[in-house]
Amino acid sequence: MSEYNERNENKISIYDENKINTEARGFTEDMDEEDDMEVFFKAFRGRSCYFYEVCKDIKDEYGDPVKWKFRPIKTEEEEEIRESAMEIKDGQYRLNRNKYIERLVAASVMYPNLMDARLQDSYNAKTPETLLKRIVSLPGEYTALCRLVQEKNGFVSLKEDVEQAKN
Repeated sequence: MSEYNERNENKISIYDENKINTEARGFTEDMDEEDDMEVFFKAFRGRSCYFYEVCKDIKDEYGDPVKWKFRPIKTEEEEEIRESAMEIKDGQYRLNRNKYIERLVAASVMYPNLMDARLQDSYNAKTPETLLKRIVSLPGEYTALCRLVQEKNGFVSLKEDVEQAKN
């Protein structure tokens, strides 16, 4: 078979696969491509803030644990965080994972405001990352928080990867 025919054969199979995927989503061949585009419009995005009880010992006036407010990070922000966590070791760039996770989590926190000078002063912290670790001083709570933020930002845990590989 010639190279031309192989490429055309691949195009046909890709077309058939797209047709199957489109029909599986409820779209038919007679629908205009523009009909399908609205799902991508920014106004229809389903990503929103979320709340989580981070520290069981920080309570409101009713004695209930305070829920913190978080936001998903945008791809551009994540890229900046990743770049800021890169270090040179043995002449090669490597990601400092601890620094990366600290910054990712701190950037996700909306409430409490980790940039608030009074809050930073009360914990003698100069950066949002340091403040976060001083507020969330129990290692188990901090680890749970890190996992939650990673999950809400679309990162799959190693445990889930292993489970998927088993199936």
